[in-house]
Amino acid sequence: MIWRDWSRAERLSLIGIIIAMLAAVAAWLVVPEIRNIFNDTKNKSASTSSTTLPIPATVAPAPNAAPVATIASSKSIVSLSGPGGDQALRSRIRLSHQVKKLEVTDNELTFAVAPRGVYGFGYGWDIRDITNLTLDRDETNSYYFEYHKLNDGAGELIGFVALDSASRLSREDRPSGFQLTVYNSRWSGAPILVSIPIDLITPDCKDRSIELDDGTHLDALDIKLK
Repeated sequence: MIWRDWSRAERLSLIGIIIAMLAAVAAWLVVPEIRNIFNDTKNKSASTSSTTLPIPATVAPAPNAAPVATIASSKSIVSLSGPGGDQALRSRIRLSHQVKKLEVTDNELTFAVAPRGVYGFGYGWDIRDITNLTLDRDETNSYYFEYHKLNDGAGELIGFVALDSASRLSREDRPSGFQLTVYNSRWSGAPILVSIPIDLITPDCKDRSIELDDGTHLDALDIKLK
């Protein structure tokens, strides 16, 4: 059908449709609100088909336990050095072992029946029979060694060794039967404090008394490790 064959009504309808379409286009271009409605509809349609992935939570790393920088351990033997005198080193190893001084009511108990988590003093030769070693709460004798009874019931001998003995103790290839001398007090020839598990010490140890050039009396314990 060509234009001249159309009736008047058909021509008016077509013209009306064209005018309406042109008006709509003009309104979209000129009126911002109409554009916003159209864009909002488009955005809502797009958002319904999108998938949002969860952002993984960031887990903070667990803080590392602060090491005691002046304490070194090898095969259950602890050596400790640093500034301060005899008592300063003893205080630090007691803190590391979490032991407290033997109570007055527990004074002179044997090691076997003494409470756990304490320290006391006794003779070096008694280490050969540790269960019957008598613990004194005070260092009343210049020949006493310090002993720790840990919270798990294990015993530790506290003493001082020479530099070369301390370095050999820390070696991974330390042989079985290693021998060394442990002194009950710190002096220039034995500046390193050591804590040795009593169950690592063989029973054939020897105890001897020595006198330094300045007249100081010490006790020396010659031991062999298993």
